[in-house]
Amino acid sequence: MHILKNLFIVVFLSFLFSIKGEAQTTEQSDFSGTKNRAILITSDDNGKTWSSPVDVTSTIIPAGYHIVGFGPGAGLQMSGKQFKERLVLPTRVVDSERKSAHNVAIYSDNHGRTWTMGGKGDTGDEFQIAESPAGTLVYNARIPGARMVAYSADGGGTWSKAVKEPALPGVSKGCQASVLGQGRQLYFSGIRGKAETPEYDERVGLALYKSCDGGKTWNDGIQLYDEASGYSCMSFLPDGRMAIIFETADTPGFTRKSLPGIKPLKRPAGWMRLDLLILPIINLIFMKNFFYTMSIVMSLLVFTACSDDSVNDFSPVPYPDEMEQEEPTPDPTPDPDDPTPAPDADPVWKVTSTTTVFNSKVSTDVSYRVPAVAVTKAGTILVFCETRYGTWMDKSGRTDIFMKRSTDKGATWTEKNITEQAVSSKLSYMDPTVVVDQTTGKIFLFTSLWDAVGKPSAQQGYNNRAIMYTSEDDGVTWTRKDLTNEVQIGIYSGFTRMIGSFGPGSGIQMTNEMYKDRLIVPMRSFKVDADKGTVSNGGNTAMYSDDHGVTWQTGQPNKSGEWTVTEAPDGALIGNIRYNGYRQNYYSTDGGAKWPGFSDYPASQLPTPEKGCAGSVIVKDNWLYYCGAKGITATSSHDDRGILYLAKAKFFDGHSHTFNAADHMVLYDKAAGYTCMALMPDGDLVIVAELGDLPGFTKTSIRPEGWIRLDLFILSSK
Repeated sequence: MHILKNLFIVVFLSFLFSIKGEAQTTEQSDFSGTKNRAILITSDDNGKTWSSPVDVTSTIIPAGYHIVGFGPGAGLQMSGKQFKERLVLPTRVVDSERKSAHNVAIYSDNHGRTWTMGGKGDTGDEFQIAESPAGTLVYNARIPGARMVAYSADGGGTWSKAVKEPALPGVSKGCQASVLGQGRQLYFSGIRGKAETPEYDERVGLALYKSCDGGKTWNDGIQLYDEASGYSCMSFLPDGRMAIIFETADTPGFTRKSLPGIKPLKRPAGWMRLDLLILPIINLIFMKNFFYTMSIVMSLLVFTACSDDSVNDFSPVPYPDEMEQEEPTPDPTPDPDDPTPAPDADPVWKVTSTTTVFNSKVSTDVSYRVPAVAVTKAGTILVFCETRYGTWMDKSGRTDIFMKRSTDKGATWTEKNITEQAVSSKLSYMDPTVVVDQTTGKIFLFTSLWDAVGKPSAQQGYNNRAIMYTSEDDGVTWTRKDLTNEVQIGIYSGFTRMIGSFGPGSGIQMTNEMYKDRLIVPMRSFKVDADKGTVSNGGNTAMYSDDHGVTWQTGQPNKSGEWTVTEAPDGALIGNIRYNGYRQNYYSTDGGAKWPGFSDYPASQLPTPEKGCAGSVIVKDNWLYYCGAKGITATSSHDDRGILYLAKAKFFDGHSHTFNAADHMVLYDKAAGYTCMALMPDGDLVIVAELGDLPGFTKTSIRPEGWIRLDLFILSSK
């Protein structure tokens, strides 16, 4: 049951209680004043008219305490059986000696006629309260750099010890945030923040997070607004939509200082306003622009209902760690006459074949590196790689892109040099990345062309070219096109973003109805300062086409690093990024136009070498797979790239997922590096990977036979 009946009450709810007092500030507890008062204003006609303010300080605040503030934000009405219809208000109090502040719940069991103050929590700053499953209350409080949570199983009478919640964002100086419950689901709206500047503070990036287990775990969140963001408050409308009101501005952050020629504390126009968002999008209001609107529209894909909202038993329980765990829904019983496992059943993969496709030749000093693999519409396997002459190092001389083609699932192969440079060339074709249009059958191979030999590394980006090869005959013949001048990444903050390289590995073709058949190619950009003549990493983005590869667009860059992308069952794009010592995950809910949210995978879930290594991701049925090098201890003779493994994670609640170390499947226990994956028409999984015969790849300039080769694994789950 919700107290609110229409949209207008949402705005006023944050003022249901207010404080009058000397020296009262907006965000910091006032421990010095003794005249703070609690004021109650009520409406009996759905918010059309309001009562005169009534001073209720003496009736709701017991002797020995002073009111500091409420929330700020919203209270709630409980729905659990034991405390059904109890009104609960988050309140901050301080003892009469002004020595300590506490968060408490003030509650009413008679529809607001009288109020009682519950027990003290051990955190005393701005907070909100929500009802989680089984009638448990959870409060979420602000502290510098983090969020604190505590639980109450007795309707706010007592609270557990408050602990930090690492899955939710907190800025260094703290900021109010909002938490809202609905059945099994909890939602959190708050800001992610960024580094302060002399002009702007850290309050940036309003984000929305969701939990389907009462706050035990949270998804990675979606970013609703990229610029200045502050306090927020949420509520559900009767039709199930969510309303979020928040502080915002059109600037990169809220102004911290007076502008030149302006007296202190005077703010520029548009410095702060309150915007209202409605989710899902039906009657969207207060939208900034079309792209802002689309980002909110696509957030619907993330925040779909949890798998089971029919929770009728709200009997009280202790705190979440003590809650009885639900029995998991069993996997469907397979039909004994059907050998194909059910889509959601836990797949068990077996290696059915292993083939060496490319093997580096020490005698002629040719190194094969950075593989890419694709399966065509006809079921042909195409394996691409860099062919480096004279040296195995990046961008140090002539590098061609070679391809091998198999029409019999890897039993036999034909070879082709795609780029076909002259022997005297010193150009480097790097990072092959392939995508197949399964509608038209057309194959697209992307590679970055580096004229890097003899040039300072800082200048390399100026000479980079984006090259596209296409085949319309199942990979037999290829046509070259330079895309550099056609694809614009954009100019941001005085810097020009230009193409750096692709993937490496593979792109995808989307299947979600909104972006059906869109081709997605992961790429990396440079950030160029033309005035200073410098080039640096400019962030990852996606290059995409909605006309089967005739024209291409690029999205907005974010985190930088070698990466691959795949599509979750809910239509969200998931990017998996190389980083030092662990993998990073970020996503797009608007078909690759923006990549607002990212998080780190724990090293235990997806281990990787200390200095990082390219890996790959792919989705089959309702499972996400990652393949990469696990990492080993480096020695003076070899590096730490070793142990090829396959990890899997089942999707839940949209594109949320968690890898389990117990599910790792080791494919090769010696030197292992870059990988790429594809699916056969029969559902088999194809993996190509850099491998070697030593524990890790050699560090010496003279390499033994078998130093690096590209092997193809075919796995079946049937």
